[in-house]
Amino acid sequence: MSNPTLRKSGAEPAVPEDKGRHTANAPASELAEIARDSKAGKGGSLLQALRRGPLYSYAVDTCAAISFSVPTCMFNEVIINNMELEESIRARGMGALAAVFTARPYGKFRDFVYSKTGTTEKSGIARRAAADMVASATFSPLYSCILLASGADLKHALSGTTTALVMGALTSAPYGIFLDKARRLFGASR
Repeated sequence: MSNPTLRKSGAEPAVPEDKGRHTANAPASELAEIARDSKAGKGGSLLQALRRGPLYSYAVDTCAAISFSVPTCMFNEVIINNMELEESIRARGMGALAAVFTARPYGKFRDFVYSKTGTTEKSGIARRAAADMVASATFSPLYSCILLASGADLKHALSGTTTALVMGALTSAPYGIFLDKARRLFGASR
């Protein structure tokens, strides 16, 4: 008996036509199928498929967080709190590592806060800023852990965290705008 799903060569299973499948939670086998479709001239490109996937959104949120936080946090640490430059660089390295694990969860949490408060990108600046401040304040304790782990003494960690809460209130709305623009620019989903 022959399997009707095999191509004439019998090497690969036949690829069904694209019936509007979404790749946001697609398993690797489906992404491989999309890649074969792309090579065969069927459906969208693999890059388009990846842009709809969770890893792409994860990468965009992570890069946005690192790009925004490095100069902002270094300003806080070196200029405002008189940390040594070397200490701040270590903290930014650890912050970048922490962003790998926290940036996308923060972005998703921010999206959750937006949905629960009825906030959209078209909402007024005050409403967006308030929603961004709520999301930012929730993640602020992580900053003190990063400072302590990077070698800052308790005095610098406490003053840095206190300043970070104030700066978080000031920078949460600009970061929200930055994140939304990065997502739009790179075609990442929420």
